[in-house]
This record gives sequence, structure tokens and C-alpha cells, in this order.
Amino acid sequence: MKINYYLAFLILGMSINAFSQNSYWLGQEVNLKNLETRKDSFHMIQNNKVVGYWIWETQMNDKEIIFKDVSVLTDLVNEEFILKLDRQKLNTTNIDMILSTSKNKLKVDLSRTTSKDLKANYNLNGNSKIIDSTFAKNVILRPAIFGLLHTILDYKSLDESIETFFLSSGKFATMQLKYIGEEEVMVATGKFSTYKLSFEGKNQLSNIIYIKKEFPRRIVKVELIGQPLTIELVN
Repeated sequence: MKINYYLAFLILGMSINAFSQNSYWLGQEVNLKNLETRKDSFHMIQNNKVVGYWIWETQMNDKEIIFKDVSVLTDLVNEEFILKLDRQKLNTTNIDMILSTSKNKLKVDLSRTTSKDLKANYNLNGNSKIIDSTFAKNVILRPAIFGLLHTILDYKSLDESIETFFLSSGKFATMQLKYIGEEEVMVATGKFSTYKLSFEGKNQLSNIIYIKKEFPRRIVKVELIGQPLTIELVN
């Protein structure tokens, strides 16, 4: 009986320790407790006018983290995707995306087993193209960065070079994710103290991202560098 008691006590202690340990992603310590099952809504604003919206939904189960995205630039682009990550390894396992414009419809089915491989079927207006690649370095899907960014514990040390895969174009680029300061930000939902990060690459879609300092953390504003468009939290 004593042996069983001590064995049970040891297993319980190991389980608690394993549960309490933080994970690492992009070379940074992260805490997945900062992820919540919720839906965030944003307005896309250009010249003080709402020109579209972005809805980002987070769901979780024991094995997966699931991000659902709807991005609409009114009368121009409609994008929807579901992205799934392995909850333990924090790498993307698959993503299904549909991107539509007035003339084109792009469907993307993508799967991964690690952050160093990628298989995808790109179907543009009925014409298919296959990507099947293995990389020497970790390659991160751009949407996964937005999904996990607010789980990082220490932004002030953040200065990471990331090999990034852009889902809509099917191309890769080196992006720099960097802490650049703190700032008070006013959006429709109120005033927030935020961490200010840059996510930039040469000749690539680049952003300034504002993350609420208080827990639970969340993205409250995104600026497109070089373009008069901001994305601001409304709900």
C-alpha cells in the first residue's frame, strides 16, 4: 500500500510539473494560458472610413489550437481560413483557405508534420499547383504568428528573424519580429496600454502590432507599414 501511495504521489507531482511548465516558440518562452476560447472583431479603417472587417476566433481542445479567420476588404477581397496547430509542439498541422476577389477564387489545402516540411495544393480558378518542400530551417506560417503572438511572456527581449510562409502567395520571406516600445492606444473599445511590435520584411507585407499589456492579452491594433490602413479592435 505504501508503495502504491508513493507511486501515485510521484505521478501526480510529475503531472503537475508538466502542466505548469511553459513552452517555447520562436525561441521565446510562451504561456498557453494566455490563449482563450473567444472571438475578436476588428474594423479595417482607411482615411477615417470603415472599409472592411476582420474576425479572429480561437478554439482549443486537448490536442489542438484552432484559429478561424474571416477577412473582408469590402468589394475587393474576401478571405476565410481554418488553421490547426499541435497544442504540444506548437507547429501548424493543416490549414484550409478560400480567397475570393471579383475575378479569382483561390483554394489552399495545406498540411505539415513539422515546422520544416510543407505540402500544399493551390487551386486558382480550377487550375492546381502542388508545393511539396522540406526546409533546412523552421518555417512559420504568417497567420500562426498572429495567433500565438500574445502568448509570449517577455516582449522586451523579442528580436527574432523568422522564415515566414505567406499563405495567399505561396512564397517565403525572411521577416523580423521585434519589440519597439510601449504605447497608449485608443480604439473603439477603449484606451489600452500596449506593447508595440514590428513585423517587417524587405518588399513584403509588413505590420506594426499593438498588444494589450494587461491579461488576458490580445491584439488591439494592427497597422500596415507604408499603407494608410489600420485594423482596430471593436469587440
